Amino acid sequence: MPSISAMTKLHTALHVVVEDQTFIFPLEGGLYRIGRSNQCAIYIPGRYVSRHQAVLIRDPQGRYMINDGDGFGSPSSNGTFVNDVQVQHRLLEPGDVIQFGSPHVTAYFVQSEAEDFSPGVVGRRVDVAHAENEDRPTELPIQVPGSAKLEPNP
Repeated sequence: MPSISAMTKLHTALHVVVEDQTFIFPLEGGLYRIGRSNQCAIYIPGRYVSRHQAVLIRDPQGRYMINDGDGFGSPSSNGTFVNDVQVQHRLLEPGDVIQFGSPHVTAYFVQSEAEDFSPGVVGRRVDVAHAENEDRPTELPIQVPGSAKLEPNP
């Protein structure tokens, strides 16, 4: 008979804090690109974030590894830090604090038995008004791998 901990489903998310807002990205897929390129599943605008900042990859045990850069060997321009240490790659643990390029963009790696990761805005790509040379609207829907496309709230 499986142990109680083996029967408990953990829900994983990345809480990204930009300015004074938190944006929650549920992690259910195997690979997520993070950066200010509109090709990234987790889009974070601004001059402190590289176009291809980092890649999150889930291993067969359901753990997530963060890799700095584009995932093809090119590092990010601004660096990826986990718990104040610059990393090239690292297995993430619940509660890890991730900084992309500077303290202006911080993310928290969260695992919980609860599905509700509130408070925050779930599944949003957000363009910060201060982002340089950006002519995108302030809110864009994201496509989370394995889920339906999310539409912005009116």
